Amino acid sequence: LITLRSEFCGLVVPSKLYDAAASGRPLIFAGPADSECAQAILENKMGLVVPDREGPALAEAARFLAAHPE
Repeated sequence: LITLRSEFCGLVVPSKLYDAAASGRPLIFAGPADSECAQAILENKMGLVVPDREGPALAEAARFLAAHPE
């Protein structure tokens, strides 16, 4: 799980992105869809992106990945 608050979009890229990507496991990013982190995850098919502060969307993403580990 990688998070980024909307107000930090364009200012930082969470360093967890690179460590998590190296793990080879699916990622969930909770933050702005137009951020560098979200784009990297989507373009490289590394996981899912949900809006920050959207608990139900985050829970659904986690359930989806648990049910579809491939």
